[in-house]
Amino acid sequence: MRILGPDDAPRGRAPSRTRLLPAGGGETVHVLVDSATQKVGVEDSAGTLSVVEVALSPGGGVPDHLHARDDETIYVLEGSLDVRVGDERLSLGVGGCAFAPRGTLHGFGNPGFAIARLLLISSPAVTPERAFLELAAGFAVGTNTGRVSPAGAAAGALATAFRALAASRDVTLDEV
Repeated sequence: MRILGPDDAPRGRAPSRTRLLPAGGGETVHVLVDSATQKVGVEDSAGTLSVVEVALSPGGGVPDHLHARDDETIYVLEGSLDVRVGDERLSLGVGGCAFAPRGTLHGFGNPGFAIARLLLISSPAVTPERAFLELAAGFAVGTNTGRVSPAGAAAGALATAFRALAASRDVTLDEV
């Protein structure tokens, strides 16, 4: 058996770099009280994967959507999440994990009364802006946890704007 080394790395991409982050480290984006912190990004992994830590307030979440170009793993660190992947729905506690291959409808929400924390691992890597977009879409259109969306025509316009922005980033939000 041959052990792979640096010379076996795929050609045509920049080498990965090491990264050590203390607790709380990384670039953070906020949507109201929810946040997403990039732990491993595009530059760190030469685009192969990203790791984002998300903190969701009670009722917060990401509406059903799909990614055309990347797979996503959801791993619960704290609290609980109601998760949809394809036609399946499950409540996940600490240590629970869900995998959504590219092209699979998925979404999640915090049904609890405390902050939920999770890791989103995407392959290939995604940017912090996409995490912001998905959290903001949750605010605009509501989530599967039964949270009420902002009322009136402004909410509809905001949801339409997020759908257009999401589409420009290869994310398709499910119609709610």
